[in-house]
Amino acid sequence: MIKRFLLLALMLSAGQVNADWTKVTANQDISVYIDAQAVQRNKGLVKVKVLVNEAKELVVDKDKYSYQSFRTYIEYNCKKELQRALSTKWFSEPMGEGNMIYQDKHPYPFAPVVEGTLGLVVMKRVCKGS
Repeated sequence: MIKRFLLLALMLSAGQVNADWTKVTANQDISVYIDAQAVQRNKGLVKVKVLVNEAKELVVDKDKYSYQSFRTYIEYNCKKELQRALSTKWFSEPMGEGNMIYQDKHPYPFAPVVEGTLGLVVMKRVCKGS
């Protein structure tokens, strides 16, 4: 009985860790993915998990930790074209793997989505039909 429970717990926790990453855009510097299966919609607001892979190792300026990817949880106000980061985690390896080297749990205030940014690319993808 205990073995079955442990196996079930492992299967459930593995499913939570692995997101369904869908590539949204890429260039020579970065690749951007969203977890298309976990998009949450509520009265014109959309929350989405975004993963950004860097082509080369970069540094989180504040603490000088090097990273190759980061995952951020973003909320969009689709009607007003506003966005805010709810939390962000930086990782030592691509695709949000390796060691989590830095975390920002601070939700930021809404700000306009700027033309020519990744935020606009993601917003256009997740706000369709909202």
